[in-house]
Amino acid sequence: MNNEGDVLITDDLEVLSSLVVSGDVRIHQGGPDGDQNIYFYENGDQFGEYLRWDDSADRFEISDTLRVLTGEVQIDNGAFEGILRFSNTADDILGEIQSSSGVSIRLDTDNDESGPNAGVFVVSANGDPGTPLLRLQSTDEANLELDNGVTSDAFDFAEAFKALPYEVDIGPGEVVSLSLDNLEYCRRSTTGYDEQLMGIVSTNPAFVCGMSFEAMDKADPAIAQQRDEALARGDREQANQLDLVLEQTMKRIWKPVALVGRVPCKVDASYGAIRAGDRLTSSPTPGHAMKMTCSGQSVGVAMEDFDATGKGTIMVFVRPGWVQIGDAEANQARQKIAALEARLAKMEALLNQAAK
Repeated sequence: MNNEGDVLITDDLEVLSSLVVSGDVRIHQGGPDGDQNIYFYENGDQFGEYLRWDDSADRFEISDTLRVLTGEVQIDNGAFEGILRFSNTADDILGEIQSSSGVSIRLDTDNDESGPNAGVFVVSANGDPGTPLLRLQSTDEANLELDNGVTSDAFDFAEAFKALPYEVDIGPGEVVSLSLDNLEYCRRSTTGYDEQLMGIVSTNPAFVCGMSFEAMDKADPAIAQQRDEALARGDREQANQLDLVLEQTMKRIWKPVALVGRVPCKVDASYGAIRAGDRLTSSPTPGHAMKMTCSGQSVGVAMEDFDATGKGTIMVFVRPGWVQIGDAEANQARQKIAALEARLAKMEALLNQAAK
């Protein structure tokens, strides 16, 4: 006994109900099992599941799953210089990390480490830190570095452009052109052989430039601030919900315009039947492509036939650029006719609108 009032028990202490302690529970070294100072058995059965403190190795051991319902698991330092290791066998074979709300890695922006082992998240071959296969570089911007290629089931490469405020309804498969009023924006193509023809809005892009976390925050700064406040107070559920709202807002404002690759494209065969291999361009039908019959700006190559007389969707290999087709003089005449048809279509639309 160390102090007056201490109770010395030289054998087992059995408690049938709760044991309530208002102060510390202190376990001194030299327990009856040598290196077992704290040992919790399942249902009191020493052959069942357990949680124990192993004094010889200075570590906690658990025979089954460790589940943290709320809060965080923090490791300031320790074995392996603060590395958190997950294993499913005694041989330290990597197991799974499962989370219903994602796995977050917080970046230390003061870390100016560089070199082959720099980074806040590294996947290495056979556990060798000198041969990283994937690395997030430790800077204030997330730079993803890979030792090999990226495999995807999608087929096109796209760049994000904002849609003009009155054209946020531009959808996948539509042919778009660059807005000369603001080069950050795209617009729905409405004329044949549009000289500012860009590409086709992707349905399922394999790679998108520009639709970043920064774009999400700029989509609605007020919601982004609410999200940050929720994170600051530890409300991960609300932060995730606000992130979803930001993502949906960003996708409404920004459009992934496919610049190369295979994408579904809206077409109008009223200007000519389309055959696989035909060059396509913009048409007077808003957002639709048509078969090219003269030289001009092309959006890509048809990959399938479209025999119908109206509108539809076909697969197109996007390859924007100027294409020479047939005789130059005949082409100029066709372009003038196409321009006149486009102007007549606009006039007809205005007259119909006025008549209403």
